[in-house]
Amino acid sequence: MSTQRPLDGIRVVDFSWAIVGNTATKLLGDFGAEILKVESWSRRSMERMRDIVANDNPTSPDNKLWFAHIATSKKSITPELKDPRGRKIIEDLIREADVVVENFSPGTLARMGFGYDVLRELNPKIILASGSIFGQSGPMSGFPGVDATGAARSGRIAASGYPDGRALVPGLTYGDSVLPFFIASGVMAALERRDRTGQGCWIDGAMQEVLVQQMWPLIDASLKGNKDSWRTGNRHADTAPHNVYPLRGEDKWLAIEVWDEQEWQALCEAMDRPELFTDKRFASVSLRKANEDELDSIIAQWTASREQDGEALMYSLQAAGIAAGVVRHTADLVDVDPQLKHRGFLSELSHPVMGTFGHQRTPITLTDGASSMTHSPLLGQHTEQVCKEILGMSDEEIATLAADGVFGNPG
Repeated sequence: MSTQRPLDGIRVVDFSWAIVGNTATKLLGDFGAEILKVESWSRRSMERMRDIVANDNPTSPDNKLWFAHIATSKKSITPELKDPRGRKIIEDLIREADVVVENFSPGTLARMGFGYDVLRELNPKIILASGSIFGQSGPMSGFPGVDATGAARSGRIAASGYPDGRALVPGLTYGDSVLPFFIASGVMAALERRDRTGQGCWIDGAMQEVLVQQMWPLIDASLKGNKDSWRTGNRHADTAPHNVYPLRGEDKWLAIEVWDEQEWQALCEAMDRPELFTDKRFASVSLRKANEDELDSIIAQWTASREQDGEALMYSLQAAGIAAGVVRHTADLVDVDPQLKHRGFLSELSHPVMGTFGHQRTPITLTDGASSMTHSPLLGQHTEQVCKEILGMSDEEIATLAADGVFGNPG
């Protein structure tokens, strides 16, 4: 008997266009929700247009690796919204749905004819979840933006980089990756409340606010008049040592951070330099911060001189109770990292176009394994199935709509 998944029986109409919405609905789908991804042959999802291709047909909408990872456990439908019959399909699906998800710029869904007021008329218990840079209200709500916009307005860029250098845009899309989890959490809470009260709601997720929440230690320091702690490079305003130190070999590094005297003593002993623990320059956190250049130089000389490889050094420091981690390059993560392999971070799925390969699973596990994935859908793969199984259309009706181009034109 298969394990029931937490969101079995929940139906989501997904208008997502980019990473935030697509990732949020991946989370919901991997935990059992039925995700009906509304797409179009004429205006494809942003992630279907990325130029990372898996075979020799770069124009195909179905061979994009990033889409394959963030669109697991979804059904793709392509009714043309400009055709009244296509619009009616979406309206009828909303009547049968629990949740609608979108991450357009505020106001776009309403201009498409599916604003929250319209959704409530179609389905009084519907939950609408929206993700945007600045939220659905306020003087900047209509501003366009991407992940870097949210990072800039949250202070995250100001805090990235070295004290004597310029501010840096974070290397990866942090906001795009974090906001979907907040949206999915909001959907879970809204579903629970709806089960108790019968009321739907509109979930308004703003990337700027999610990122500002992550910045609270620096904001708190600024409010207390300490603005020197904003840009620290690999160091930390509150402790030392805290840095990335060189290992033997090209571009090989080890991150080490120490947070109390016990850990500092353990590091001194691991370095075979017990005298450093009683060295007056390093006798407290404040003194280690005051003499941090000297401290980092000592540790860097030690790590760079070690004959053991970085992994062995990391394990020996961890055994001594010291937080240490070899800096992984992305090419090493999937095939080499033993922790990711042990936890099955990649699940082998067979894709009809790209073949069998490891797909990123949702990075949350339940002890009874009550989550599962199916491969990302081909564009329009489930349109006819959804019309028949959910909306009860006959084969004749479906054939007529397809012949009239209501399901889009694959050509």
